[in-house]
Amino acid sequence: MSTANTAHLIIADSETNADLYYATHFSAPDAFIFLKTSTETVLLISDLELDRARSQSRVDTILPLSHYIEKAKKTGIETPNMGHALNLFLQEKGIRHLQVPRTFPISLADELRSQGYALAFPDGAFWPEREIKTPDEIEYIRQVQRHTEKAM
Repeated sequence: MSTANTAHLIIADSETNADLYYATHFSAPDAFIFLKTSTETVLLISDLELDRARSQSRVDTILPLSHYIEKAKKTGIETPNMGHALNLFLQEKGIRHLQVPRTFPISLADELRSQGYALAFPDGAFWPEREIKTPDEIEYIRQVQRHTEKAM
């Protein structure tokens, strides 16, 4: 797979998806779209979460999902969904190959494949670097353990 037209894609809520939270440092209860290309990280997110995402996340670009929903309506789709919006964004970026986690929604995977996208998932961890803790993360783990022991 060429890296120029490949992206890592996660669609989930970051309150329950640790890979998504790791990538964005943004906690949200509703599903949103995260893409990581060779040159940028992007969120496509609901208008309700835009300002909070802009102030809290650590991604390069944050775009309103509604922009792509409206574009999809203009193509004749009566009730566009997140998949339609994602398709338009991927077309804009020239992305055809997607790395997705093993927990990726099967219905969306089928929809993307039917639109000509190639999907693959890694054999191991989605973000292998997440498995090795930084000194700060190790200290946070120690602090939580101390608080847990004290509470017990």
